[in-house]
Amino acid sequence: MTRSESGPSSGGPNAPDPCGPGPCGQCGAVVGARAMFCHACGAVLPPAPLDPFTRLGLERRADLDPARVARQYSGFARAFTGDRFANRDEAQRANARAQLAALDDALATLTDPARRARALKALDESTGAPAPTTP
Repeated sequence: MTRSESGPSSGGPNAPDPCGPGPCGQCGAVVGARAMFCHACGAVLPPAPLDPFTRLGLERRADLDPARVARQYSGFARAFTGDRFANRDEAQRANARAQLAALDDALATLTDPARRARALKALDESTGAPAPTTP
């Protein structure tokens, strides 16, 4: 099965792959779109324009378990809390703040049933895929 046939991250055959590679702004190494850090140089990357499901590594579903959403968020957000980036330059600190803000927005969207439904509808409209149903 190809990525375009594999399910929730599919945007159709001509859609850009949301997890496709791109260059690190610091060292130029290739990084995935979901990467928060460059694995070559450790730079904090700016957040990519991802849907909230992809950002938190969750399946696009209407019936997400709130505890699982919270666990996913906590796992990612932990990397950006505290003074971990106090000794980095302003661009790195700004990227860390932007990553945390993007994670916060994803959490708010996925834990609110109405916002989650709107996000799913927007994704369905942009991909032409049928709406996910609650089993």
